[in-house]
Amino acid sequence: MKEHQDDPFVTNEFVYVGGDFNRDGHLLDRAFIVVDTTTTTKECFGLVIFNAPTDGDDLPSAHWVRTSFDLSKSVLSAATDVLSLSEYHEDGSEELCNVRWDKRRGQYSCEVVR
Repeated sequence: MKEHQDDPFVTNEFVYVGGDFNRDGHLLDRAFIVVDTTTTTKECFGLVIFNAPTDGDDLPSAHWVRTSFDLSKSVLSAATDVLSLSEYHEDGSEELCNVRWDKRRGQYSCEVVR
């Protein structure tokens, strides 16, 4: 794989971001930006997180955080167990949201950082 160390929109090693995003003690949760190749609109991206199973025999559970968005100029990053999505806009502005797990509701939300 060709390295692009100065380009924030190209990852050098991984196609996902990993961590303990739902804070259940398992570090194998994985977050992906995915592309819907069946559409030609700019809003063809989604953000999905697979929570690691608590039992080694189970499959990961999928949780959609965003669907039908233009994430073509977005970057996922993780620091410890906080997942962040940075969206860069045409006017040069940036919108940052932290992805949070709601244990009671069993779902993620993207909380905009102001």
